[in-house]
Amino acid sequence: MSITRKILLPIMLMALVVLSVMVVFVTYDTDARANNDERRELTLLGLAFDNELTTLNGFALGLAVEVANNPGVQQAMADRNRAALEALVMPGYQALRKKFEIAQYQFHIPPATSFLRVHDPSKFGDDLSSFRPIVVAANREDKSLSGIEVGRAGFGIRGIAPIRAHDEHVGTVEFGIDIGNEFLSQLKTRYGADWQVLLSSKVAKIATFTEQNQPDKAGLTVQSSTLTHPFIDGAEAAAHPLNDEAFDTIEHRDGREFRVRWLPLKSFNGAQIGWVQILKDRSDFVALRNMRLMQAVGLIVLVLASLALLVSVIVTRVLRPLKPLTAASAAIARGDFSPDLAPYAQSRDEIGQLAQGMQSMSGQLSQLVNHLEDQVKERTGELHSANERIQQLNQALKADNQRMRTELDVARQIQQMIVPSSHEISSVPTLDIAAYMEPAEEVGGDYYDILQHEGQVCIGIGDVTGHGLESGLVMLMTQSAVRTLITLNETDPVRLMSTLNRTLFDNMQRMRSDKNLTLSLLHYQPDPAHADQGQLRIIGQHESVLIIRADGHFEDIDTLELGMPIGMIDDIAEFVAAAVVTLNAGDTVVLYTDGITEAANATDELFGSDRLKHTLLAHHRASAEAIKTAVIDAVRAHIGAQALYDDLTLIVLKQR
Repeated sequence: MSITRKILLPIMLMALVVLSVMVVFVTYDTDARANNDERRELTLLGLAFDNELTTLNGFALGLAVEVANNPGVQQAMADRNRAALEALVMPGYQALRKKFEIAQYQFHIPPATSFLRVHDPSKFGDDLSSFRPIVVAANREDKSLSGIEVGRAGFGIRGIAPIRAHDEHVGTVEFGIDIGNEFLSQLKTRYGADWQVLLSSKVAKIATFTEQNQPDKAGLTVQSSTLTHPFIDGAEAAAHPLNDEAFDTIEHRDGREFRVRWLPLKSFNGAQIGWVQILKDRSDFVALRNMRLMQAVGLIVLVLASLALLVSVIVTRVLRPLKPLTAASAAIARGDFSPDLAPYAQSRDEIGQLAQGMQSMSGQLSQLVNHLEDQVKERTGELHSANERIQQLNQALKADNQRMRTELDVARQIQQMIVPSSHEISSVPTLDIAAYMEPAEEVGGDYYDILQHEGQVCIGIGDVTGHGLESGLVMLMTQSAVRTLITLNETDPVRLMSTLNRTLFDNMQRMRSDKNLTLSLLHYQPDPAHADQGQLRIIGQHESVLIIRADGHFEDIDTLELGMPIGMIDDIAEFVAAAVVTLNAGDTVVLYTDGITEAANATDELFGSDRLKHTLLAHHRASAEAIKTAVIDAVRAHIGAQALYDDLTLIVLKQR
């Protein structure tokens, strides 16, 4: 066997082994990616469903609150004048029904008696207390409620608000929006998946919508479905009896394979009443998996075939000089010294060394000259290639600089868009508030907000790591999540911060981002018994919260033990704590980001906490606006002509 074949045979065998291993790996990886894609899409569809319900909840409750605040409605309910009430609300209902398909519009008197069904005025006076807990709760607690409920007329979103007249509770008004086949069909049209709602058979018996031909297994009934032939997997339903946890199954129906995501369906009071199923046809994913597999296998085969060809060419080229060297050796043995071995002597391997040993001194000298000329050519080519590479890098650098400028402009716009307006800041009656934010040349991730909801005020301040568009997006997500939680009346500090952290952490993972942020939330509630007092609850980890009492006493609340950076880990519940502070008239609270304390002058000397505290003590008797101006002026005087390298954010609160 020739030397060429002895070298090529092991290489080809190794290539075959590598190919086999890579095909197995690609098959496994492709299948895993396809499954992950399916699960990720189902997760997004679940979030979309939650958003749809949240929107309907807000819409139904908003209508109920609007009607409950109507003076004419309040008087008619107080007088128990059904005719006047019907005449007052019926025109509005006709317009709403045409535009929004309102299924129910009903007034009740305590504890849960139907007073007027605007959608069916002929029916009234029946007692709803045995099967309408949301009506009972709203009248008993005299507060607005919303959520999912099953009633005689069907299953859907209910928004109910109390009606008061002359400072007395006189009843409730309710709007209902059905969640049935039409709703699921709209979801299918919008998101491209099939949907089913499965209700507990016990709950479903309350309503009159249940049809005898609907599947009923393992204590569940199909309430609505986009499938031609609805079904229930009895084994899976029995294995997960309303356990409040989502799970996935694979189902085969009508010649199709589905991945099914089971999501808990809860009523307004948090009790699970069934499941929402999202059924995703897997044919697209299977086709995608097969396509990826074929592409990967084809690419691997092409690469390995090219490698085998390249190795074959190299080996053949390397071993080619052996034949003339063998012939030259035989000629030398015969006394023939004419063969010219200079071309082979230029090689730097063992063959070249053999050729050099056979070449004469004059041949070696000739080889040296030729070798030097080759090196000059080689270096010239390398310099030319290096010059081209430098030019390419310069062009890439220009493009990156332009992209960065664009990102910073967008981030600056995002930062300014979510800052509360002066009207919002000045609308808190018991607090004198002043706020300031100035973006740096390279926009950082500072965030602050001032929110009011149902008599409480929430002040948030935070700092996202890094700069640019990505930090701006994190700020926007944070503001949206905080506003949503406050609007939903989430006041428990552990649940609030944990939910916010989990939302941002999951989004960071999806974005493949390592961003996180420090964030403190301050919940302020005025003391109803003392107009000049209020209570401040502080949660979350950020810079210290500075409090200057009216008599000049200084308090520094360290937030290090009140939480963890948001978005760094998936669960921060065990780290969340709260600090509670009582504010009296003239007390001042100051929040800031590290752009204030770390502002540096020309000699890199920081403004620091001591200067900040000194400035606050010197002006604490002034208004919040004056205190804010004094601090910013002090920072400006300290840095002089130096540029800002981090955002400046400052909030001053003063108890009136």
